[in-house]
Amino acid sequence: MYNLQDISVIIPTYNRVKDLNVTLNSIKPFLSQIKEILIIDQSSDNKTKELIRVLKNKKLKYFYSNISSLTRARNFGVSKVSKGSKIICFFDDDVTLGKNYFYNILKVLNKNKSPTNKLSQ
Repeated sequence: MYNLQDISVIIPTYNRVKDLNVTLNSIKPFLSQIKEILIIDQSSDNKTKELIRVLKNKKLKYFYSNISSLTRARNFGVSKVSKGSKIICFFDDDVTLGKNYFYNILKVLNKNKSPTNKLSQ
């Protein structure tokens, strides 16, 4: 069975610190339970880095990339995910999650979990 601790979140961002803050606030109720949130910052300023510093949460992990590419940011994030993560969620920096978002994902994955079940099928 999957649980919240199995989830890592990757959020690429580029000069949208206000939107990112809204996104992080929508994830806040889950922050103590999920494994981690990786912020892949490609911004031209330090505002995102400062936001993560001010939020002071060990589960928020900040990484800077000087290459502006959503695909590269996501791949870079995957390379930085902690061992033991079984589920990786990719979010844009301007989403607001519903209060049951992660629970609904877990419900579907746990219902359909089997050794031969592949999500890509």
